[in-house]
Amino acid sequence: MSQEKNRADSVSGRHRQRSVRLAHMLVGTGIVLAGATAWPGAVQAQPVVAGQDGMRQYGIEAGTLDQVLNRFAAESGIALAIDGALTAGLPGPALSGRYDVAGGLAVLLAGSGLEAVRNRDGGYVLRRRPRQDVQALEAVTVRGQQEVTEGSGSYTTGLMSTATPLALSIRETPQSVSVVTRDRMTDNSMTTVENALNYTTGMTVTSTASERNGYNARGFRVSNIMIDGLAMGHDDDVLGSGTLDLYDRIEVVRGATGLLEGAGNPSASINLVKKRPTADFRGSVAASYGRWHNRGTTLDAGGPLNEAGTLRGRVVTTLRDSDTFTSGYSRERRLFYGILEADITDRTTVTLGGYHNREDNPGADWNGLPTRADGSFYDFDRNVRASPYWSYWNKENTQAFAEVTHAFDNGWKIELKGSWLEGKLNMAGTSLLARQADDTMFYNTGKYHYQHRQTALDLRASGPFELAGRSHQLAVGANHRRKVEDDGPGGWVTTGYPYAFDPADWAASVEAPDPVWDMVWGRESKEIQYGGYATAKFSLSDPLNLFLGGRLSWYTYDNLIRSGTYVGETRYTEHGKLTPYAALTYDLNDQYTVYGSVTGIFKPQNYTSAGGGLLDPVEGTNYEVGIKGEYLDGRLNASLAVFQINQTNLPNALPQTACSNTAISCYAAAGEVRSRGFEAELSGNVTHNWRVFAGYAYVTAKYLEDSTAGQAGLRYGTTTPKHLLTLSTVYTFDGALAGWRIGTSARIQGRTHSTVSGEATVRQSGYGIVNLMAGYSPNRNLDFQLNVLNVFDRNYYRSISYPGNGNLLGEPRSWLLTARYSF
Repeated sequence: MSQEKNRADSVSGRHRQRSVRLAHMLVGTGIVLAGATAWPGAVQAQPVVAGQDGMRQYGIEAGTLDQVLNRFAAESGIALAIDGALTAGLPGPALSGRYDVAGGLAVLLAGSGLEAVRNRDGGYVLRRRPRQDVQALEAVTVRGQQEVTEGSGSYTTGLMSTATPLALSIRETPQSVSVVTRDRMTDNSMTTVENALNYTTGMTVTSTASERNGYNARGFRVSNIMIDGLAMGHDDDVLGSGTLDLYDRIEVVRGATGLLEGAGNPSASINLVKKRPTADFRGSVAASYGRWHNRGTTLDAGGPLNEAGTLRGRVVTTLRDSDTFTSGYSRERRLFYGILEADITDRTTVTLGGYHNREDNPGADWNGLPTRADGSFYDFDRNVRASPYWSYWNKENTQAFAEVTHAFDNGWKIELKGSWLEGKLNMAGTSLLARQADDTMFYNTGKYHYQHRQTALDLRASGPFELAGRSHQLAVGANHRRKVEDDGPGGWVTTGYPYAFDPADWAASVEAPDPVWDMVWGRESKEIQYGGYATAKFSLSDPLNLFLGGRLSWYTYDNLIRSGTYVGETRYTEHGKLTPYAALTYDLNDQYTVYGSVTGIFKPQNYTSAGGGLLDPVEGTNYEVGIKGEYLDGRLNASLAVFQINQTNLPNALPQTACSNTAISCYAAAGEVRSRGFEAELSGNVTHNWRVFAGYAYVTAKYLEDSTAGQAGLRYGTTTPKHLLTLSTVYTFDGALAGWRIGTSARIQGRTHSTVSGEATVRQSGYGIVNLMAGYSPNRNLDFQLNVLNVFDRNYYRSISYPGNGNLLGEPRSWLLTARYSF
């Protein structure tokens, strides 16, 4: 161990020098977050002294298993005897967070088939794990651990808590879940949230404008989005999603997810999990260049800011400018993200951070391209514009967040999280008015300023408890959401915009003159949600677990619209709405778990009943059964799920004579939609140098009850495909080709169509997009990667709507070359 100790001391010396550079860089960039009263002038990173509970902060990079074990032994101060024949060829995962010795060894040896046994002299020896001992291993509780995928070299994750407030593995979670890890984002050159979700099982991105995207799952639109576990409304008008550089991973839970989110649709929960500071200094600089002058740079650095390592920071800065395949349309991205973590005691960690993201999009389209009157597509060149050159769609987001986590001796943990998010929109553009008798079309113009603010708070406690001689888990909490929208001034050309053109000669449309705006429109709204939730996992027997929980929700919405002399105000509320949660899991053996779950969600609606009151909320219930497999001790996960979703109380328009107030339209809560299907997924690492992701989803939804326009029996959600297959794989070579890797990804979807009453149907056949990747690392610090997207140059529409407009072309073949230096 003496050679390894010398090596660790040498590494520690280099880290001390790098930590000094990090502190100077942070001060130089002017990052000052509330609660940090001073920055150290010179910072030196030393091995962390263990607290009274034996916990230490680690930041060990992935490598071979013997490398990471030796590094862990050096930093923890233990003697560890390693037989090279046992570790030969095995990968070693990264280790980031606070662990005791047993917890750290458990993470590093997971999936290896090995265990570390303690001798009488206090040292450890490595040996193969006896098969019969697998189920008898004592559970390890890691206090203060942050599950991360960055540096893991994996396409899966260990723990997630997006479905319930309990930290569960994918196999333990009784719902269909997916994760897009940091390595998969990098391998596939994913630069936006939309890129990542488009290659996630069962997820479809649809667009009503080039910079306004919606997410869909199981036939329904996603209403909410989570950021670090805090639910917020998915605001596609103002919420920037053009950069992934601040996120460690994206967790997706499909189905009804009202337990933590409150109101919404029974579609999916999307949790964007940000990067965290590392325990040792590390960083990277990346530069990229691609087709259409796509150029970008990213700086990402973080580490300890004091000698004890109890104060840690991280910054991420991204600048990206690009033209697009659409003539006269470009994108400018500016991201700055900073975060601080402070261990104020051995068991208490305080986190403060924030980001500012700006996305300017001169030339952005508002409403897409038209089709011919019969619904068929024009033979447009793919660089065609759907709006004048003076149009734009600019977004600006600022977020500040704080967290406090405290771990108790008995395994319980309490967490308080808060977030403030402001989104701004400035846009001017055109949509297309209905086709005229001579087949010409007119522009409808609009110019708007939006300012939306969302705040969220969540307080929860979780931990084990004993009952009837068995150990169980419980989580209880409460959260609060508030969204205030101040839209306006906004307006249009009230005297008309007499610029007509023939869609067959689209080029002439971009020369439309600048209008004179009449800014007479404004809207103010306030949405407040709060509630309490609880979930318990009862261990009924060794293989059988029962999940029981629920949520009580309160909801209020106020909306005021002014348009010239018109003033309209609406208000609706919901009090003490119960959302239940129930599930069973059964471990068939060491590898397979079967489960069944019933989850719910509700969505208030602003429709008047025949008696004059408001309709009851729309109810969404998800019934699901499935089987999950966990292989190679968690490095590879597989799942198969069958589901049915019933959404009831949809509004059904009544005859005007049935309304108590014949001046106001009225409705009955009679509409019902049923969505059925199944999903299958495989994700993780087959070997230490081969990682894979494959997901298939089949979904069919239809109206069950008579609803508006007599739609009973018709298919629902036709703009999303019934069949969707997503694939991604990367292989890293050994031997003579060491340093090289190749990969591919694909998205293959079935046909879609859009039918609007009184209009022709727009149809698109199924299509597939295939991407290729090749990378080379001449050493551990330098890496080059080339991604070719849509390699077969498939011509398709990424979103369809109806003949008038709303059809957006997909991106042609493109490429991106990235160089990255890590230090």
